[in-house]
Amino acid sequence: MQWIQFVLILMGQCSFFTCHLYEYHFIQEGKTWEEAQSYCREHFTDLATVSDMRDVERLTNSSQTTGAWIGLRSINERDIKVWHWSLPGGSTILQNVIQNVDLNGIQMSRTMQVSILRTV
Repeated sequence: MQWIQFVLILMGQCSFFTCHLYEYHFIQEGKTWEEAQSYCREHFTDLATVSDMRDVERLTNSSQTTGAWIGLRSINERDIKVWHWSLPGGSTILQNVIQNVDLNGIQMSRTMQVSILRTV
């Protein structure tokens, strides 16, 4: 079983257009993606949702580790991988973000681990 540090999110959203107020919590415990999701839903709202590059930068700047789980995973639908957010109704803006950042930003693997890497 693959273990990694994970990210919790306590979300709040304001009603203005695309205004999102996310508060990210880093928990220093090794968990699988499913265990991290369950923990987040029990103690907060859900795993972290990333809407734009500003969120990526906030996670990168506040990260105390090189890897963390977020609430994005792929599901095979008719032999096509479709990306879904753990939080119901989450947007898929991250797909565009991923295409526009290099290895110092985000890396994705087949297991849907998303690592937020710091540059030194």
